[in-house]
Amino acid sequence: MHPFTAALRDWSTFYFITATAAATLMGLMFVGVTFAATQAQKLSVETARPFIDPSFNHFLWVILTGAVLNIPVLDSVSLGAVLLALGIVRCVAAWGTFRRLVQISRINNDFEWSDWAIHVVLPGTSHALVLWSSIAFFLSFHGAFISLAIATLLLLYTGLQNSWEQLIWLAFQSKE
Repeated sequence: MHPFTAALRDWSTFYFITATAAATLMGLMFVGVTFAATQAQKLSVETARPFIDPSFNHFLWVILTGAVLNIPVLDSVSLGAVLLALGIVRCVAAWGTFRRLVQISRINNDFEWSDWAIHVVLPGTSHALVLWSSIAFFLSFHGAFISLAIATLLLLYTGLQNSWEQLIWLAFQSKE
């Protein structure tokens, strides 16, 4: 068996578990957003989406990464190409999120350093690691699996942390 194929097989359980966790958390987000939409009076789509969409997208990227890593016929170069394309799309989407958050922070003036870290720095680091991993896969560097795993865990953590903060915020919005 080719070393890359063996390494890919060794990592398949990790990506299956992380993708399953992301899918479950995404489903819970549907429930939470649906509940919040019926309870909160003052929320608008423009207010809620910049905070809800990134968490949804983080979970979506974890699911897509898990799916791609479980395609049995990929070789190192084709995996690098797919990850490069996903990484570029992720960076473009992250830039849009960053711009929306800057606008919101200027209006509300209530963003703290922890908000920037969880909404910008950690996802940005994850996206950079995906781009690095794609190059490493092109070069058949097996450390690429580790950097991609770190990127996946960062997004899973970030999505979960964001979702928790949104849930708490929505719960208190609905009481007001």
